Amino acid sequence: MTSTLPVAPGRLPGLGHLPYLARDQVGFYSSVRELGPVVRIYFGPMEALLLTDPALIHQVLVTDADKFTKGRIFRKTKPFFGNGLATSDGEFHLRQRRLMSPAFHQRRLAGYGEVMRAEVERMTKRWTPGQRIAWEKAMYAVTPHIIGKTLFHSDLGGEAAAEIHRSLPLVLRGAVTRSLNPLPWLPAVLSRRYDQAGQRLDAIIDRILASYAHDQTDRGDLLSMLLTARHEDTGEGMSRQQVRDEIMTLLVAGTETAAVTLSWLFHELSRHPAVEARLHTELDTALAGRPVTFADLPNLPYLRQVIDEVLRLHNPVPMSMRAAQTTLRLGPATTCPGTEIVYSPLALHRDPRHHPHPLHFDPDRWTTPPAPGTYLPFGGGRHRCVGERFAIAEMMIATATIASQWRLRAAPGYRVRSVAYTTHHPVSLPMIIEKR
Repeated sequence: MTSTLPVAPGRLPGLGHLPYLARDQVGFYSSVRELGPVVRIYFGPMEALLLTDPALIHQVLVTDADKFTKGRIFRKTKPFFGNGLATSDGEFHLRQRRLMSPAFHQRRLAGYGEVMRAEVERMTKRWTPGQRIAWEKAMYAVTPHIIGKTLFHSDLGGEAAAEIHRSLPLVLRGAVTRSLNPLPWLPAVLSRRYDQAGQRLDAIIDRILASYAHDQTDRGDLLSMLLTARHEDTGEGMSRQQVRDEIMTLLVAGTETAAVTLSWLFHELSRHPAVEARLHTELDTALAGRPVTFADLPNLPYLRQVIDEVLRLHNPVPMSMRAAQTTLRLGPATTCPGTEIVYSPLALHRDPRHHPHPLHFDPDRWTTPPAPGTYLPFGGGRHRCVGERFAIAEMMIATATIASQWRLRAAPGYRVRSVAYTTHHPVSLPMIIEKR
């Protein structure tokens, strides 16, 4: 039963809480935590249960994970993202995960590290001291090159990287808008805009696949593994559509998470000179002026703390969903099949009950591990991001490569604004480059 559960205030006829979510999604989720561990919210006429208790979120993601499927937001995104790891479920998801996991093993990551550093160095070689740069755009430009060359052995080129930066946010916004839209349709101009962005991304994926069309060699990258893999029971290979879906998933996850996190990271370093100075000291001591390698990462603990703190305070994922498959107890709630479950990793990370002084940027809080279930930068349970170690290595290597030689300062007179609709990202982040 859910009728006795509290309802978030401000519900509007026909729209539910959508206007508040559109204006300040994380603020809304944070504002209702005092109402209890489970709160009813409405996406238009659709009721969902918002979980504010990490123990209940852990139950959904881990303990009773087999009793939940991906929620409405994932079902509605399938026209964009297909049936890749981000949207698939059940045995099919587990089979695809097992197939893709070897691409992210430790031995592979060591080789990826060289490419990661080289791509960041290629970007920084074009810099000049005093140059003003749109920092968030620079990060969206470099991360597609890293994904392309590590996982697909493909040089996407500047034009393709720019297209990803242009179209990917539109695709994500279209997917979320369609999943939360209370109407059964979208205005034609919006629908056409989202669809065209998806078609442009499809064209980039076609280019990647075309580069493998006449080469049956196993290049040792993820795409080769996908193209040459055979199902144990049938001996059949993966369909071209399924390969496309997995590439789309990796482009989204590999570009968005790293670009957003690195954007916020250097913003926070510019605001906290003591943190920046301590990071510089660690890099200078551990690297002694030489380029960073994957083998150096365990010797850069403070850098990892900085990244963990950025992922806590500025986690790219403002909201995620699951749907109950059966009747079960979830704290004070009793779900029935189809009950939509919502949780906000970003609101959880900013909950003062679990993270004291949550809006204060403090890497030292990571000298002790957080309480279980209170930190979910890459999800949890069977759907935890398969590329987590790849993403951490990418962010550490990129930060070390840049911060060893450069520092970035916020452009004077500019006030940074953030948006948390599809992802939590800065609207614009102009910065001034300085040589160390």
